[in-house]
Parts: sequence; C-alpha cells; structure tokens
Amino acid sequence: MWFLKLISRLPLWVLYLKADFLYLFIAYILRYRRKVALQNIQKAFPDKSDKEHKEILKKFYRHLSDLGMEVVKGITISESEIVKRVRFLNKEIVEAEFDKGYSIIIMASHQGNWEWILQGGSAQLSKPMDAVYKTLSNKFFDKLMISVRSKFDGKPIPMDKVFREIISRRSVQRGFVMVADQAPHRSSPKYWTEFMGLDTPFFTGADRIAVSTNYPAYFVKVLKEKRGYYTVEFVKLSEGPYEKNKHNIVKKYAEECEKVIREQPENWLWTHNRWKYTREKTKAELNHYE
Repeated sequence: MWFLKLISRLPLWVLYLKADFLYLFIAYILRYRRKVALQNIQKAFPDKSDKEHKEILKKFYRHLSDLGMEVVKGITISESEIVKRVRFLNKEIVEAEFDKGYSIIIMASHQGNWEWILQGGSAQLSKPMDAVYKTLSNKFFDKLMISVRSKFDGKPIPMDKVFREIISRRSVQRGFVMVADQAPHRSSPKYWTEFMGLDTPFFTGADRIAVSTNYPAYFVKVLKEKRGYYTVEFVKLSEGPYEKNKHNIVKKYAEECEKVIREQPENWLWTHNRWKYTREKTKAELNHYE
C-alpha cells in the first residue's frame, strides 16, 4: 500500500497525465469489458446511432481512467482539497434532518466519482458518512478501499452486517450511504421496475432499512463540472412513516438514477453487466428448483 500512497501524493495534474496513458491502454489495447459496456449503452439508448453509442463509450473510458487516478488520490487527499473539488449545492436540506435528530439514508449511484462524494460528504456535512460496502475477495484492495472510505471519520459497514450495524448505531447520527444501482444476485431479494426503458432488478435493502428505522432517504445527484470537479445535489426520495413492501424508495431511486445518466451518460459505470438476467429467466430458474 505504501507505493500507492506515494503515488497518491503526486499533484492531480500529474495523475491526470497518467490517466491519459491509462485511457489509451484500457480503451484500445486491453479493450476493458468493451463488449459489455457497448451492449449496455445500446440497450439504454436504442434511439441513438452506432456512432453516438461509440462516442459515449469513448468518453466513458476517459472518465473511467480519470476516476482510477482520482480514487488513488483519495488515499491521501486533504480535507481542503476534497472540499474544493466536491461542491454540495443544497446541503442545508440534510442538515435540517440532522437538526431534527435524524440519521439519514443516502442513495448514490455509480455516477461521477462516488468515492470522492463519500469523502466530500464526511468532510463538509456536520455528521460523517458511513458507506455500505461489499467485501472484496482481494484482501489488499479491500483494506485499501476501507481506508479510503474511512477518511474524515467515516465508518464503513460490510454489506452482510448492514442491518445489525445500522440498528446498533441508532444512538449516533450518521449518513448511511448505499450505492445500489448494480444488479442483485439472482437469489437475492429484488424489486423489478423500469430503468432506462428496460425491466430491471434493484436491491431492496434501502426500503427494508427505512421501514426498520424510519430514517428519511435522499438521492445524491452527481454531475461532473470538469475534470476533477463535481457538484452534488440532494433529492428527497421519501420519508417515514413507511409501509412494508411498498418499495417507494427504490422506485424513486431508479427514476433519479436514470435522469442523471441521461444528462451525463459518459459518467456512469457501463462496464457492469447490469441486464445480465431477465425477470422471466429468474422465475424459470426458481420454478426449476421448486
């Protein structure tokens, strides 16, 4: 990890020079998950031309390369630097929730730089941000990402302990951050809704946590202003009292994710196989095992 920490201390303009070379490597030599990314873009934007699809893909690879270097920078980034680069447009609305004594559920997406948004929130809001994360199989990178997400008093929560941990932290105010726009496992609880014009499964954890805690839920709309600079706007998804199995948070979350993707399509994580199974196929598999 010391080597990455050393690189992290380089100025961002130097890291962006490295990102330029990284872009050429992953886009044209490695062709990193190109087939999956292009298919996703084609499914999400069926009305766009082949040329437009490839232009989004090209810009996405540029953003992904920048993102990689920005995450490295996040290892040692200072509070003043993150405050300068991540600008919250309406943080007063969540501060009002904190003033009422609430913790809040914050729903993010793989749009822009979600790692910097987490760090920026912990640095600028009155209460720290605790990210729910999936434990990585690679111990080195798992330890690295926990370190990045712990900056500025954040306390990450493993996904397999999320309910127990959030309930145990009810005595302290936090922002509980979930990035929930990827595909749930076939056997996991899920809610199906339209997303980018496609029938799409979503995690239901946020709704279940909201029912258990009655915390208000917000979406963070992240836009990239220019290289290395992001704006964040909080959008209210729902507030208690909640009804069990209504999935109001997830439904609104899917809508807000789609809006920001359509606004800046190149800045979403297209390399995830988002539509790898259908509702019908999942039902057929379940019936097979019954």
